[in-house]
Amino acid sequence: MAVYGGLLSGYTTYNKLFVLDSSGYANKATYGKGLPSAEFVSFENAVRLFVKFSGVGQTVDSVRRAIDDVVLPVQSHVEVTAFNISYPGGVFPVEWVYTNASSDKVLVYFHGGGYMAGSANSHRRFLGYLADQLHVKGLNVDYRLLPEFPMPIGVEDCFAAYRYLIEELNLSPNNIVLAGDSAGGALVLHTLILARDRGVPLPSGGVMLSPFTDLSLNYSSFNDNAPTDFVLSPDQLAWTAETILNSANNSDPRFSPYFADLSGLPPVLIQVAQLEVLRDDGVNLSKKIKAAGGDVVLQVEKFSSHMLPMMFDFVPEAAQAVSKIVDYLQLHFGIVESTSKCPLGY
Repeated sequence: MAVYGGLLSGYTTYNKLFVLDSSGYANKATYGKGLPSAEFVSFENAVRLFVKFSGVGQTVDSVRRAIDDVVLPVQSHVEVTAFNISYPGGVFPVEWVYTNASSDKVLVYFHGGGYMAGSANSHRRFLGYLADQLHVKGLNVDYRLLPEFPMPIGVEDCFAAYRYLIEELNLSPNNIVLAGDSAGGALVLHTLILARDRGVPLPSGGVMLSPFTDLSLNYSSFNDNAPTDFVLSPDQLAWTAETILNSANNSDPRFSPYFADLSGLPPVLIQVAQLEVLRDDGVNLSKKIKAAGGDVVLQVEKFSSHMLPMMFDFVPEAAQAVSKIVDYLQLHFGIVESTSKCPLGY
C-alpha cells in the first residue's frame, strides 16, 4: 500500500514498513496497555519522514501534492458513480460510493484539506469503508476549492449537495447524516447552520473529525501539542487560516463557524486526537454546542493523530476510532441500537 507516493511505493513497501519483527504484522503486545501499538509508532515515523522530505510547505500546490500522494485505492467491491450537481451558484462534481446500500439512507462526506486541497478521490476509500459497514450510500462531495473559488463558494456547494438529496431526490432528512474531517468537519457545521438559518429541514446528525472551525487558533493545544502533532504544525495551520481568511476577521462566522450561533442543531459527534494541535478546536466546539442546548458526543482519542481514522485497516488505534464512528452512525441511521464495544464518549 502506498502511504505517501513519493516516499513509499506499492503495497509491499508499506507492509514491510509495518512488519517490525518476527512476530509480523499484528504486534498487539502493547496495544490497550497504556502504550501505542507498533503499527502506530511506525505510522508516526513514516509521516514524520514524509513531512521532512516531501516538500510540503506553505503553498497551495505543495499541500495539494501532499494529499494526492496519500491517495489509496478504493476497495474492489465498492461501486462509484460520478455525476454533477448544478445550482444557481455553479456546478460541482459528486459521486455515489456504495456496496449493498440501502438507497434511502445517505452518509454525505465533505473531505478535508484546508478548503484548498483534497478531493473526492482522496477520501473515497474512507467513505467506501463507512458506507460498506453501514449498508448505506455515501455521497462524496467534490466541492470547489480555494483560491480558485473563494469562500463561501465551497460552503454553498456543500449546502447545495444536501439540498439536492432532500429537494431533488425527495429523501427524508432523517435518513441523512453529514460527516467530514478537518476543514470538511467545519463544512459539516457550516451546512447545519445554513440549513437552520434558511429554513431547510435538518439532517439526522453530523460527524466532525478533528474539525477546523476556529480560525483564531486561540486555544491551548495550538502551541502545547506542537511537539506531538506529527501531521500539522502550528506554522502550517496558521498559514492555512490566513489563506482561508484572505484578510477577513478570524472570528467572522462565515469563515470560523465556531463563532456562529450554535443553537438548534441536530446531534453531532466530534472526534479529536489527544496529541494534535487541533484538539481544542473540537473540545471547545463541543462545549459551546452543549452550552447552546445541543446534543454532542466528544471522543478524545489517546493514541491518534490528525486523520488517523483513514488508516482504519492498518493501525489498531485507527480501527478503534472508526468503530466508534460507525457505532454512532448506526444509532443515528436507526440501523441498530449499538454494536461497538467501544464507548461513545469520555
